[in-house]
Order: sequence, then C-alpha cells, then structure tokens
Amino acid sequence: MLPCSLVVVAVIISCNLSVAVDDTRYSESNCKQRLVKYRECCSMPRLLPEQVIESCRARPLPTAIPGVPDPLPENCIAECALNDTGILFNGQFRVEQAVKALSTQVPNDTLTWQHVIEVASKKCYVITVGDTFYLRDVAKNLISPQCIPSSFRFLQCTFSIVYRDCPDIYWNYQNDQCGQFVVALNNCHYLFRHIWDI
Repeated sequence: MLPCSLVVVAVIISCNLSVAVDDTRYSESNCKQRLVKYRECCSMPRLLPEQVIESCRARPLPTAIPGVPDPLPENCIAECALNDTGILFNGQFRVEQAVKALSTQVPNDTLTWQHVIEVASKKCYVITVGDTFYLRDVAKNLISPQCIPSSFRFLQCTFSIVYRDCPDIYWNYQNDQCGQFVVALNNCHYLFRHIWDI
C-alpha cells in the first residue's frame, strides 16, 4: 500500500505524507505538469478493455434537451462503458458484475489485484452509486438528466482506490514524481477527464 494519503470522493484516507495537501484544486496547467504515465509508478492492470473505451469515445453525445444543461462527455463515456461491460443493465448498477468486469484484465494468478479491485468496487458502489445525490441536481436543473455522473464517479473512485492500494511489489519507489502524482489525484479533476487508459 502506498505511503501517502488520498482523498477519494468524500472519503479521506489518511496516512503519512511528506507533501502537504490543501483543499484548493490545482489549475489545469499545474495538473498537466504533474501528469505522469500511470504505469511508470504502479504497474497495475487495466480496469476496462481498451476497445470498450475507444468505442464509447467514438459515440456521439446524446442530443441536447432545450432548457437543460448539456451532458458532459466524461459522464457519457463512463455510462457507455458501464453499459457495454454489463455493469449497468437496464439502468440498474450490478456491483458483482462490476467486480467481475473490472477484473477481466487481471492475470489469473494475480489474486492480490483481484482482491484490491473487489474491495475498491464495493466501496465505490456505496460511495458513488448508492447515494443518489445527483438526482437533486437533476431536479434543480443543475446537471443534465442524460449521462448522470454516478458512472464516471464510480470509475474515478475505483481507479483512485486501486491505485492508492497498489501492492508494494508493483510500485516504483525510485521515481520521485510518483508521490507527487498521488497528491495530484487529490487536487486535479483534470486528470480524470483523460484517464481513459484505466
């Protein structure tokens, strides 16, 4: 497990960290400077098949509805990916299917990763799907009723926890940028808009 702290959605997981983390978000340019190739720090398996992501990125956004906010592309890509992997079925989130689908890229003999993904999936289901916070925002016309954010937030949360819990054997302790990158996960929403290689 990484020697650092990571804020995931509304949950704070604390441990020793030599770099201070404040409540302000970094600017997009600051986030770009902190962006590293994820697997340079943790050689984690992909969570989603590349062909699923590419297919979903290629699909057009839903037609805008007059008088309501436009759907956000990252929410639509995530919702598409969960539909295509069977995690969402007829609008219902299936947590056991999430564990199965997100573990398909894990080599059969890597039980450590399978356990990390299972724990993260179940925790993120409770945090981001079980709480229907977004329905209030839809009712107030603050967000689009199309491509609601729970799918994207589920993937964001799951990636964060899996990355945070990277087993020591897979973490690159020789790269100083890696600790900084985990700090950036706390403060850069920008990173998650470009995280489709997870």
